[in-house]
Amino acid sequence: MRSVLYKLIIAASLLACLFCITGCLKDARNNTQPFKKYIPVYMQLSELRSAIRKEAPRAIEQPGKIYLYGHYIFLNELNKGIHVIKFSRNGNMNWASWPLILPATV
Repeated sequence: MRSVLYKLIIAASLLACLFCITGCLKDARNNTQPFKKYIPVYMQLSELRSAIRKEAPRAIEQPGKIYLYGHYIFLNELNKGIHVIKFSRNGNMNWASWPLILPATV
């Protein structure tokens, strides 16, 4: 009686394992994930050079980042251009120019 019960338990266990294994092998779903691909936007060198213009100095409305280089201060104005300010050691500051650089003022 016990040997028949053990054989029945072993057979049921093997049958359950067989169903579990075959359930994993059969996958009809497509497991691809959608994603966004960013593509760089390039500009021709001639377009870049034509986008840079020198204008008279303006008042600062929306200041951005400030960079120091030598005797110059480069102040980025958001989405408008870059202020170039020349300063000296004694504290005098002169507006050097207002180059309107549209591609690089984010």
